[in-house]
Amino acid sequence: MARKVSESNSGKSAYNGRMSTNLLELRDAAAQVGEAVYDERLRQLEAEESGKFVAIYLPTRECFVETSLIDAADRLHQKYPGARPGEVYTRRIGERSVIFAHTPRITS
Repeated sequence: MARKVSESNSGKSAYNGRMSTNLLELRDAAAQVGEAVYDERLRQLEAEESGKFVAIYLPTRECFVETSLIDAADRLHQKYPGARPGEVYTRRIGERSVIFAHTPRITS
């Protein structure tokens, strides 16, 4: 369940309407830049670092590699405590995604 960020006078969540679109665009842009940094700096390390996690601070392109996602993110936030959405990209090295979601197929 999504946590409500703020409410306007109309009672609508900040997740509704324009803000949610901006967040999606921000996420997509961060993913494109993050993947480019990954390809440039980490792709060649996949054999030795496979299964570890990387958190990339996009403004500096600095990478933090750890055995867990929490540890990688913690190291990044220790150095860059003001990191905002759209400035951080995380992924598992050697994998396409960090979290696999299993959803049931809906058939007609």
